[in-house]
Amino acid sequence: MPLRFFKSIDDRRGRYRLNIAACHNYLGDLHRIQKKYEDAMKSYELAIEISELSGVSRCTSIFLTNAGQTAYESGHQNEAISYFEEAIRQFEVYGTVWKRAIAEGYMALIKLSADKIEEAYDHLELSSMYSNKLMNPYSLGIFNKMRAEFKKKAVEKNIHDLPEIIADIPEVYMRVAQEHFRKSRSEFEMNLL
Repeated sequence: MPLRFFKSIDDRRGRYRLNIAACHNYLGDLHRIQKKYEDAMKSYELAIEISELSGVSRCTSIFLTNAGQTAYESGHQNEAISYFEEAIRQFEVYGTVWKRAIAEGYMALIKLSADKIEEAYDHLELSSMYSNKLMNPYSLGIFNKMRAEFKKKAVEKNIHDLPEIIADIPEVYMRVAQEHFRKSRSEFEMNLL
């Protein structure tokens, strides 16, 4: 409904482009929750394209992070890397932090899978820093979910020299993630990794 409203307005000056991009991003979120990953990616791509056209690039990093998360969850790791790298680049350029913890957390898992252990630790530390900086329950939930998955993968890879940030067992981090997801009403996230 809101998307239809914005599309019906004579917007030659592009005043509502960001609102339209946000609507497409929201539709992407809805599709991702339903595990309709292809539809989610189409919506995120539209949000990214409109955001870039509108010249409000600081919002594009959010849409790129959502696209990266969806690509990762749907098994398209190379695509996810591209989205997350561009999102992180834009976070750096514009100094924004909303959703940066999520991009950094997923990059930590990707780097660990590629046996780039030090880079993986760096991304995990950044995810911790940004999630704690915002104190947003959703970001904290994702960070703890990433810690649990990181710890599982590190143990599978027989990595023994683990940083303090993942000293506990994965179940501890999953419980913490569940608490944060409950607070943010995002329980569906527990089923997506």
